[in-house]
Amino acid sequence: TVEYLKELHKKELKEVTIILNDCNSGFAGGNNLGISKSTGDYILLLNNDTVISRGWLTSMVRTLENNENLGMCNCVTNSIGNECMVEAKYRNMKEFREFAYQYTWEHRNQTYDKVKMLPLFCTLIRRSVIEKCGMLDEDYKIGMFEDDDYTRAVTTAGYKITITEDCFIHHINGGSFKKLNSSLYNQIFEENKNRFEKKWNTKWNMQKYRDGVVADTNKDVAL
Repeated sequence: TVEYLKELHKKELKEVTIILNDCNSGFAGGNNLGISKSTGDYILLLNNDTVISRGWLTSMVRTLENNENLGMCNCVTNSIGNECMVEAKYRNMKEFREFAYQYTWEHRNQTYDKVKMLPLFCTLIRRSVIEKCGMLDEDYKIGMFEDDDYTRAVTTAGYKITITEDCFIHHINGGSFKKLNSSLYNQIFEENKNRFEKKWNTKWNMQKYRDGVVADTNKDVAL
């Protein structure tokens, strides 16, 4: 990634700012650095284990612009641990583009509002929301539970959240965390879960899928 960004930097693109860190700042720290350098009315958090589809960002911006009560929104995807995941069928880039176009066309201008948490793999947030709620909590070491935490902060502030049905993104899901050994992963998970529960004085509950969707629904989907 660093080598790719260095090559991109040589092109001197005015709309791109390259930031190279000396160490791993974690999910929250890395995103916060990007947020602090941004200038737009909307902030997009997008993981590097994603593949975008045609019209994706326009759909997300339109969703927020059409409802001033919405603080942030997500897209639908092939792989994630909550209602953002829908059934998908593709095995290569050509099929992915065709599926994404068909799905988003069939669900144009639709939203899915029965969601309690937005995973931050592809999330659009109003700048005014960040100004009110602050940035991501960097005390969640390395990663995990920042999305639960920030969703709680946004909804506690009185904003609504939703999933944009006419924006489909391919997501590998856990592309970075899969590199951790299981014991370290479990340790980070438990520490961050405990922090979330103490901070919000609540018991964390695992997110749910939509009706008809289970964890391995899209096990054969790949690019």
